[in-house]
Amino acid sequence: MGNPELRRDSDETAWVEYLQGLLANQLAAEAAADQIRLSPVDGLFGPLTEGSVRFFQQREGLPETGVVDDATWQALEGTAAATPSGTNPVDLRIPAQLHLHWDDTTLERMLQDFDSFDLATHPGARLTLGAGAGPLAGNGSVQLFNRELPLWRDWFLTETTRLTLDWTREHGFEFGLDNEAEFGVRPLRNVDLFLRGDLDLKWRPEDGSGSVEWGGSLNLRWRFDVP
Repeated sequence: MGNPELRRDSDETAWVEYLQGLLANQLAAEAAADQIRLSPVDGLFGPLTEGSVRFFQQREGLPETGVVDDATWQALEGTAAATPSGTNPVDLRIPAQLHLHWDDTTLERMLQDFDSFDLATHPGARLTLGAGAGPLAGNGSVQLFNRELPLWRDWFLTETTRLTLDWTREHGFEFGLDNEAEFGVRPLRNVDLFLRGDLDLKWRPEDGSGSVEWGGSLNLRWRFDVP
């Protein structure tokens, strides 16, 4: 199944965000030279995104329609893969995500928690860096697979697999695979409310032992960029 055709006011939020990220990468030099104004990566296909698509299509010798069809997707994704590193200005933004989860709660109690919210003491709070900070993040975890599938309007399903490497004085090295799946809704532009399931596999070569852990939780997440 290929990428969907996108046009002005398309409601495929996750795909529009993906498109905007590709445009930001491909047109970084032109944006730095004030030749084009790029849209923020907000999932909204408005006039700025349409203008960027038209600009890119013209640059690549494609029909200047403002519609992201198969040919435009191929040019965006193919050129992105072929672009040598270092040719574009350095993007100093670090994508970050704040994850909060409650193992046993209600929506009312979640809202009450925000009245006295403290990131340092909130149970289950986790701040992670996105791909813009490099493939290695957290406690020695390397992301192997990540895919978000846009479902019906405002709903999404994501799957993520990470390879982990940890070391402790007690057990030595420990290898693992951390698998996550999220199913939820995006009621506001940068807010996700979702159910999350985890399946973590661990193996310690020193003593030949391993473990399997699984669980689930209700989560609320804000997505933002740290300049």
